[in-house]
Amino acid sequence: MSAAYTPGPWRVSPNSPTIILKDNRPISHDGISIGSASGYTNSGFFPSYEEAIANARLMAVAPELLDALQWAIKFIDIYAAKAAGPATPELNRARAAIAKVLGAQA
Repeated sequence: MSAAYTPGPWRVSPNSPTIILKDNRPISHDGISIGSASGYTNSGFFPSYEEAIANARLMAVAPELLDALQWAIKFIDIYAAKAAGPATPELNRARAAIAKVLGAQA
């Protein structure tokens, strides 16, 4: 299955901490800009500027997090097969999260 997202690496723009880039270009034609309340603490719709920065950092590392989680699941599956251990609810949650990222219903 092809990726249901723009593959990484992504990073936060050095020019604006609320814009996410891939290869020094915005991810889409218009770029990915994380909306904020622009200094207002509560807009009722947008997060605060600080929260928008934190959201951008989280989104920028999302492809790396997905890759690391997929690798960890493979490693755990190999270990569990040798130890004959059962799947845990945590592993099932991780698999469900991966399925959501890849576009499957979980």
